[in-house]
Amino acid sequence: MNLKASQNNPLVSIVTATFNAEKYIQKLFDSIRNQSYQNIEFIVIDGESSDKTLEIIRKNIDIVDYFISEKDCGISDAFNKGIKAANGEFILFIGADDWYCDEAVEILVNNSKPELEVVCACSTVVEPETLRFVKKYHSNPDQLNKKMSLAHNACLIRRSAIAEVGWYDTSKKIAMDHHLFLRILKKFGRKAFFAIDAPISFYRLGGISHTNEIRGFQEVRDNLIEHGETPLVATLRYYILILKSTINSFLKNRK
Repeated sequence: MNLKASQNNPLVSIVTATFNAEKYIQKLFDSIRNQSYQNIEFIVIDGESSDKTLEIIRKNIDIVDYFISEKDCGISDAFNKGIKAANGEFILFIGADDWYCDEAVEILVNNSKPELEVVCACSTVVEPETLRFVKKYHSNPDQLNKKMSLAHNACLIRRSAIAEVGWYDTSKKIAMDHHLFLRILKKFGRKAFFAIDAPISFYRLGGISHTNEIRGFQEVRDNLIEHGETPLVATLRYYILILKSTINSFLKNRK
């Protein structure tokens, strides 16, 4: 794809939070370096890693615009530090284990419009070591009132929207993304979201949201109650999420 003219070439800040990520983080750096869209600001917030993560970051410092390494209070806190440092009109958040396809940012920017606050695409879920395909994670804003239904690392978010509804809630350790999107939905309405059926990122299983899945479901339940759902219905949705996860695990283990 060809880049749009300069007036349609907004700065995009990509924020990643790292902690002892030496095993996989180089793949993320490679994907940032290979982006077809060039007007990118890359922000790395490290939680004081004790492995070789800092060494790898320094080897790739030519593509890093802002970097700090200090103790934090979790992913939400790290992402908030990234927001504070960001200068872009839009922000993308991605885990250190994940990565983008080469045209990811360009695809998202080309689908942005002034009336949109969030442009979301799909993510390809893969096994951590073999990178074997697991599933395609579709982003569906219509399901936000039931579950976390957007691929967080494939969501281009307008920075002004985050400023208006508030940053990530540091009390949320897993479903902080769902909480943020619910607030954007409440403030701007469904019309502010646009989903495209394009897999632009890769999500590697084994991260905190995967290994702490039940706590994530609990936080989703609490998010729904906080935004007007009845405790009964929210709890029902919580058990539905657990049931679906149990069934998926059972079917996976039978293969």
